[in-house]
Amino acid sequence: MTLKLLCIIIFFVVMITFTDTSAGRVFAEERKDTQIEIFAIPKSGKGPMWVYLEPQVNNLKKPLKYRWYFGDGQESTDATPKPHYYEFGKYNLVLEVTAGDGKLYTAGISIDAALPG
Repeated sequence: MTLKLLCIIIFFVVMITFTDTSAGRVFAEERKDTQIEIFAIPKSGKGPMWVYLEPQVNNLKKPLKYRWYFGDGQESTDATPKPHYYEFGKYNLVLEVTAGDGKLYTAGISIDAALPG
C-alpha cells in the first residue's frame, strides 16, 4: 500500500468519526485521545451476585452526564452507581456519557453471573 493511499484512508476514517453526527454518538474506540472504560468487580462469577461499577473517563469536556444501562432493564444516572445485583445470566452493560459539548460517548462490557455448580 502506498503512503498516499494510506493517508487518504486515514483521512476518511477521521472524517467519518468526526462528521457522522446523525445519531450524536462517538464511540471511544474511534477516538484515541478519549478514554472511556468501565471497571466492574467482579465481571464474572457464580450468580446471583453484586457487581461494583466505576467509570473511567478522560479528555471529555465537562460537565459530564452519565447513563448506565445494566442489561437487565434497570438504569442509573449516577456517575458511580451503587453496586448492582445480577441474577443468573449474561448481561450487556452499557455506559453512555454526554460531554459538555453535547457529544455522546459509549462503552460496554459483559457481565456473566453463571449458575452455581
